[in-house]
Amino acid sequence: MADTPSDRMPLSLLAFLGACIAAGVTAAPYVPALPPTAAELPDLSGATIVEIRDARGRTVLNGEFRSRTDPLGNEEKDAALSDGKGQQVVGEVEIEIPGPEAANQEQELEIDIIRVAANGKFALFIDDREILTFMSDDRGSIDMEVHGSAMLPR
Repeated sequence: MADTPSDRMPLSLLAFLGACIAAGVTAAPYVPALPPTAAELPDLSGATIVEIRDARGRTVLNGEFRSRTDPLGNEEKDAALSDGKGQQVVGEVEIEIPGPEAANQEQELEIDIIRVAANGKFALFIDDREILTFMSDDRGSIDMEVHGSAMLPR
């Protein structure tokens, strides 16, 4: 029996659709997750350990928070970051937690890092819980602030 063009049409259509899907998946740009909204930022008052993980989930920077409380009861936690080899990196993560009498009850999370992989995708973990993801810029820097009004324990 002769193979006619109409017999090959379904197979050709299937091959064309497969090629379109493969091209779409390959060409889809990576869109980084946005910083969490105020409602999504968890209570960070008990934070002790911070990690910056790369897109593969490997910890590339880490640090321990130090805490200071001012006379008004506002707490500031900051962690200097180092790489896995104990080398200090130019960067830190800070958390500002308002005291019970503060007019503004929003927490503030600041990330300020230089000298990481340029245009890299990273995730911030605090006490082994993912808080947010972000991208470094073309110079390998990250400078961001996130404000949130989590229910803080009193």
